[in-house]
Amino acid sequence: MFNYDHTGTARTPLDLSMLQKWALVSNTSEASDKESYLSRRYLDISSGVSKTWPPSCIELLLAYKLWLFKLNSQKMKLANQKPGIREDALNELMLQVSKHYQTVLGLFDTAIEKIESDNDVIPL
Repeated sequence: MFNYDHTGTARTPLDLSMLQKWALVSNTSEASDKESYLSRRYLDISSGVSKTWPPSCIELLLAYKLWLFKLNSQKMKLANQKPGIREDALNELMLQVSKHYQTVLGLFDTAIEKIESDNDVIPL
């Protein structure tokens, strides 16, 4: 989203720093980056992505990011529980996997409905 627009055209300048960073760092750094992404509630879209993607896609990205944050927060709270309690709670969370899929599919369905409407215009 940050390097291409909604038509697949590369944005200028193309920022490859993240890919270069991934090629140069150890797996622990990648794990830290993933943890950092999941533990932050908000996503910075001030780079101009909202000028190259329609509202439906921006809203989908932000809603999915918020959902991931909330799920990660639940898991992090469980990480500090006693082992028996933690395993039971994680098992309960795993039993909700169908609900999780439905939530994510619902986010995409909402975006698709907006795309199919004529109200999904990139603001000028």
